[in-house]
Amino acid sequence: MILGKFQVEKIKKQFRDLMDKYSEQDRPSVTIVLGHHPIGALRGKEEDGIFTEMISFESLDANMYLCGHTHDRTVNNWINNRHSINTFVTGIGWPENQSGQHVGSHTYSMYVLNLVANSVDVYVRSTNDGGSFLPDFKIYAADVAADSKKLIFPIKAQETQTYIPLSMGGNRSAKAYYISKSFMEYIKGYIKKITYIRGVVEKLIEIDKNAVFDNVDIGSDDEDNDEILYNYLFANVSNEVDDEIIEIVKRQFQNYDDLMFNMFFGFLTQLCQKMQEIFIEECGENDIVRFHFRFLADKTNFRYLSLCASFPEKINPFDYDVSEIRYGELIEEAYETGRSLIYSVNEGLAKNKLKDKWKNFITVVPLFDQNHYTKKRINSNSKFPYITFGVTINNEKYDELLYCMDYFGIKEFLEEVIEEYLQIFFIDIDRFCLWAKKTLKCGGDN
Repeated sequence: MILGKFQVEKIKKQFRDLMDKYSEQDRPSVTIVLGHHPIGALRGKEEDGIFTEMISFESLDANMYLCGHTHDRTVNNWINNRHSINTFVTGIGWPENQSGQHVGSHTYSMYVLNLVANSVDVYVRSTNDGGSFLPDFKIYAADVAADSKKLIFPIKAQETQTYIPLSMGGNRSAKAYYISKSFMEYIKGYIKKITYIRGVVEKLIEIDKNAVFDNVDIGSDDEDNDEILYNYLFANVSNEVDDEIIEIVKRQFQNYDDLMFNMFFGFLTQLCQKMQEIFIEECGENDIVRFHFRFLADKTNFRYLSLCASFPEKINPFDYDVSEIRYGELIEEAYETGRSLIYSVNEGLAKNKLKDKWKNFITVVPLFDQNHYTKKRINSNSKFPYITFGVTINNEKYDELLYCMDYFGIKEFLEEVIEEYLQIFFIDIDRFCLWAKKTLKCGGDN
């Protein structure tokens, strides 16, 4: 088929005259073009020409093309970085084969445009043997379409994002992980779980507040000690307490270093355990997911040792204990860029390759206020983190946990909860690391 140029120009003029009635801000957000024949019925140059007019911002700027003729229910999607268009073969009629013969049942489709949601729902109907129109489930090939009993397409596909970006070290742009139906279900579960873990953290902090109240004497002769401590810990009046009282509480808390440091160590340990329990509900017989914290134990060679870790119950921790590592590679990149970094996404930045027993891991440096050790040098100073966090897995099926941790901000989550804890109990992270080095038996070679 050939489409006359005068016809195209007439359509374009009609469209311009219509658009001129609107101000720029009131212009309709969606343009639908109607025609009898599919675009593919035109000859090559004619097809290219009308398609160019449809997608041009200066011409029709169309988002949908509805046509009939073959009634074969074909849906074509076209997108580039600036524009997209869906072509729907619709209308009531018989589908035709390549010989033009009518085959199958009468069909038609309904289209529901959800402009706010940027989506169009397509409901397909066909006749049964009695001639009644019923939902046609044959076309819903994908599970998501069959479940919802409709086809769903974006109206403006160029405005959608069908992937999550995964953080890269250095100046590299993020890698994309495209979202599947199963990953969408995993995301919903992850959000529920991390929300639940946040509630668990608050309970852990309350338990430690009670421990402090039972064991700490703030030693003031001028006030009721219990009342001062109770108001500070439980009555939500800490912002109203004068600076002098705050200093008394802080000074006395620091006289109980062993209690405070043991509590903080227990808090981080339980945080790892709760993540293990909540994120990994069912762990395969040979599956290992390890949640762990490391701390800066050597300020000369910048070595990090195991602070605490959590494993599946069936695992011997000594076989998979957290190894000693030196500052550099992904820890340095995570610290310098402020990003959570996944090994498989950033493998090119890791000189030391992953041991065979593991498949992947994520490295996180939570940048809470105190998590910066400054090494003074002659010409310049260098900074290093005191505390790092990681999750190591031995099965690729847990990759999606790492992806969610990166995308949904596990770094920011840890920053928030650790900052809250340190501020309540006035814990000095530098002194805590010195205590940990003296007190804990740290590390393995895993």
